This record gives sequence, C-alpha cells and structure tokens, in this order.
Amino acid sequence: AGDLILAAENFENKMIKVGKTVSVERRGDNAFFKANYSDSNSLFILLSYSGETDNLLKIAHRLNEKQLPFVAVTTMGGNSLTELTNNVVYISTREKLINNLGNFSSVLSAMFVLDILYADFVNENQEQALDNKKQVSKLFENKRSSKNPLLEDN
Repeated sequence: AGDLILAAENFENKMIKVGKTVSVERRGDNAFFKANYSDSNSLFILLSYSGETDNLLKIAHRLNEKQLPFVAVTTMGGNSLTELTNNVVYISTREKLINNLGNFSSVLSAMFVLDILYADFVNENQEQALDNKKQVSKLFENKRSSKNPLLEDN
C-alpha cells in the first residue's frame, strides 16, 4: 500500500523477467479475492509501513483463516500486522507517518529487502533464471542496441 507499491512493482518486474509469476495488487478488494482463491503454493508478501492499513489487515486475517503463508514487510516497534504472523521482515522506521519530507528511507529499505529476496531466488535458480531471461529478451528486444561498447552483449 502507499509508496511501498513502487518497490513491489520493481520486484514484480524483476521476478517476471526470470520466469517467476508475481502479482502486485493495488486494490485491496482484489487482493482479498486473491487471498480467498489462492492455495498453499502461493506466498503473499504484505507491505505496510504502519502495519495498520485496514484492507491489508483483512487480507492477513483471511490468509491466517486459510492457513496460507505470508510475510509482513513493515516497521519495527510493533503493529497489528506483526501480531498476525511470525514471518516479519523489518524496514527502516525513521520516518513519521505524517511529519516527513517524503517516504525516502522506507521505500529504499523495502526495495533493499525485496532485492535480497530476488537475489536469493536468482542465486538458487541461477542457470534457469538466466536462460529464461535471455531467451525471452532475445525475442522481445531483438532490435535493442547501443553505440556504447560497454553495453554490448557478447
């Protein structure tokens, strides 16, 4: 929810390119429906700076009712979301909810956490991930080029 959706979309973009389906849902109602129709092969990552977003808490409760796993990515200090799971990854807690100059450290922190998840997936599936990316990129980006020799593919 909020600005953390940008970090989630960045993660989705990377994961799709290595052949892993990730779905970022901006709408709380759609996310709730996905929680209802998902099975144990799904993993939900719920991002919330405050950990108090009503729709996200409804989704977390529903996931618990269905005994589906989820990871909460949220701030330290305790909140309603962290009370619903043992799977918590904490992000920077340096910004106030309202008195701030923009959500800088929280977004960077969430991106860092999601980049670690991406790196771990790629590390565990390196050969297949790279093959997937190269194969599909060659089909889609077949005319992409640069005059910069540092960017040339071998």
